[in-house]
Amino acid sequence: SQVIENLPEAVENATAQSLEKYGLDVAGIDFFIKGNEFYVIEINDLPQYSAFEKATGVSYPVAVLEYIKNL
Repeated sequence: SQVIENLPEAVENATAQSLEKYGLDVAGIDFFIKGNEFYVIEINDLPQYSAFEKATGVSYPVAVLEYIKNL
């Protein structure tokens, strides 16, 4: 699993469309990206954040709280 900080615009659009299509506010969406092509592998309505935490070294709940505090 890899966390990509700057997603291609097409992937961001596909993410937004997927959330809207399935009526989700939050989801973990797994993509396979190869060159300029990408594929949605799965959409999890109860995402696990262990990959995020492993890749960044940051606790997800702490990251969310910091984000909210800085709004």
